[in-house]
Order: sequence, then C-alpha cells, then structure tokens
Amino acid sequence: MSIIVTRFSDSKVFNFLKGADSAMFKKQRKTPEIGQSEMLKQHVQDFAENGLRVLVFGMVDMTNPRLSIKSIKESPNEELDKDI
Repeated sequence: MSIIVTRFSDSKVFNFLKGADSAMFKKQRKTPEIGQSEMLKQHVQDFAENGLRVLVFGMVDMTNPRLSIKSIKESPNEELDKDI
C-alpha cells in the first residue's frame, strides 16, 4: 500500500509505502548502505522469533524527473518498484 504526498513548502513529492517484509525487501534499493540490508533482515527475524508481526515502511523521493507523475501514469508498476 502506498500514498503519494506533496510537500507544498518546496514542491517535493514523496511516495510512502508499507507492506510485509518479504514484499518490501524486493523493492529495496539495489545499493543500500553497507550492512543495512542484513541488519534490517536480522531485526525482522528477531521480531518474528518473538511472535511479533512485522510491517516495513519505505519512502521514495519522487521529485526526481525519472519518477515524475507523468512517467508513473505511463508505467506505474515499473517506476514505483525501483529504488525504494
């Protein structure tokens, strides 16, 4: 699930997403900071072992021209699945 938000003070556009860890890890940026993916996966595993349900949140700055509203209307799944 996602929502697109515009910050009027500087006209930036963001897409906030939430979902299950398995779905969100697939959408994760291909080049995360060193150790970031492993650390996040370990936290999720620790929570799951304690019987806790895990929901992962992500955010994309869509101010980038490549992620413009026009390009998303033309191919929404392709553009939104990149670089989260």
